[in-house]
Amino acid sequence: MSHGSAWSIVREELGFFKVSCRWVLKMLTEDHKAQHLMAPRAGLRHFRQHGDAFLSRIVTTDETWVYRYEPESKRQSMQWKHVTSPSKRKFKSERAVGKVILAVFWDMKGPVTISFLPKGSPVNAENYCELLEAVRRDIRSQRRGLLTTRVILLQDNARPHTAAQTLAKIDHMGWKLLTHPPHSPDFAPDYYLFGPLTKHMRGNHFKTDEEVMQASRKWLLSQSREFYATGIQKLSERWKIC
Repeated sequence: MSHGSAWSIVREELGFFKVSCRWVLKMLTEDHKAQHLMAPRAGLRHFRQHGDAFLSRIVTTDETWVYRYEPESKRQSMQWKHVTSPSKRKFKSERAVGKVILAVFWDMKGPVTISFLPKGSPVNAENYCELLEAVRRDIRSQRRGLLTTRVILLQDNARPHTAAQTLAKIDHMGWKLLTHPPHSPDFAPDYYLFGPLTKHMRGNHFKTDEEVMQASRKWLLSQSREFYATGIQKLSERWKIC
């Protein structure tokens, strides 16, 4: 039998076709899947009972790298062009070596604490606990009454966040920790905040780390209250989808 005949039988008569394996980030165990289902159920239960009063108590956080130079994306470099216009050239460029770690704590009203990790300092539980203490002071001065109603902290499962020292610190402060399932980036609102920030910083050249920090802080503080409120409110939508 010829190769063409075999191909015709397999494709046209039997209806088989070749597909590549679907790429997934992590292989989740049955326990992980159960946690992935229980966490949004608990969040939705509180949301249905208390509504926005529950969401207003949530303070979420995450860290990201901010670079002195991040190349423009292909979409950002797009421009209108006539058939007679010369084509624009875009040379391949890499991220700058210089970068800083940005940590943001925010709620429905906006940023609570904007912090940059000192250069050379490791990201560990000890540094994170010191940062939590600074956040509590900022909440006391900026969010009157939130400590009394009890802060609900939403963070991912990075090692400094789940260390015994960190969990003991959160318990000592009297905060409630919102359950975050393993390997569930869609349940952490940093996807909503850091994406637009990175887009804003792309294509800008900064000479020093101080310039990067000032630009990042300025952008975070310039966003409207509705921008941050929408990011927290999207949590209920993602819980319902799950």
